[in-house]
Amino acid sequence: MRPERRGSLSATAWAPICWTCIKIRRVFLAAIIESGAKGVQIIDRSLADLAYSPMKAEQVDLWIWGLDNPVPPQLAAALSNEERTRVLCFAAPLHASRSLNARAFLRGILARYVGLPPGALQFSYGPHGKPALCGIQQPVPYFNLSHSGHIVALALCWDAELGIDIELMRPIKEDVAAFFSVRERQALAELSEADALRRFYHLWTCKEALLKALGLGLAVALDRLEIAIVPDHPPQILDLNGDLEAARQWQLRQFEPATGFAGAYAVRSAQCSLRLMNLASMSDACA
Repeated sequence: MRPERRGSLSATAWAPICWTCIKIRRVFLAAIIESGAKGVQIIDRSLADLAYSPMKAEQVDLWIWGLDNPVPPQLAAALSNEERTRVLCFAAPLHASRSLNARAFLRGILARYVGLPPGALQFSYGPHGKPALCGIQQPVPYFNLSHSGHIVALALCWDAELGIDIELMRPIKEDVAAFFSVRERQALAELSEADALRRFYHLWTCKEALLKALGLGLAVALDRLEIAIVPDHPPQILDLNGDLEAARQWQLRQFEPATGFAGAYAVRSAQCSLRLMNLASMSDACA
C-alpha cells in the first residue's frame, strides 16, 4: 500500500533545487562509472517513487544535493529544539543555513522511508556521535550523512551498517599523509603533485567512511586502516586495525559527488547494489 501523501511544495520553491541536483547528478554518474565499481547497479529514482520501488536488502540508496538551496518551510519547521539550537550556534550565516539545510532534508528523506512525518523522527547518538533513528516500532534504515563545501551526501541501507564521507579537495599544507601507512605513503610519493593530492583525498574519504561506519570516529589511528586504491577498481581494505577477517566483511566504493570533490562510502556487506536517488523530485513527498 502506498503511504499517505502528507503534503506538497510548490514547483516554484523547488526550481533552484531541481537545477542544482541535475548538475550534481551528471557529474556524479560519470565519476562513479569511471571509478571502476563493477557490479554496482545505478538506478535513478525520485523520493515519490519509494512507495512503488522500496529499497531492497543489500542495497545502498545514495542521495546528493546542494546545501545552498532554500529549505521549504514545512521541513524547517520539523527540526527539533536541539537541532534549532545547534543551527543558531553558528556565527556565520552561511554555515547556519547549510546546517539547517542538511538537517531539514535529512528529516524529509528519512521520513519517507519510514512513513512518518519529518517532525516525528527521533535520533540517538553513539559514543562518537554516530546518529541512528530511535523510538520507532518498525524496521528503520541505517544511514550516514556527510557534507563539505556546498555539497551534502546521504547513504542509507536497510540491513547493513554503513558510513559515508565527502571532501572538497583543497591544497594541503601540512603533511597529514604522515598518518597513513608506510605502503600508502610510498604509493603517494610515486605520483605527481596533482595526482598525489587526488589520491590523498580518495584515501582519506575511504578511511573516514569506514571509521564512521564502525562508529569509531578518529578513535582508531588512520595508519591502522590500510586501503589500496588501483585505477579502474574499487578500493580494497588491506588492514582493519589488525583484523584481516573483519576487513573482508566490508565493501568500499568511491565516487565524486561534484567537480573538485572526493567521496566514498563503506558498507558491511560483501556485495551491495547502489541506487542513485533524485532529490529534485521530492516536492510532492515532503511535509
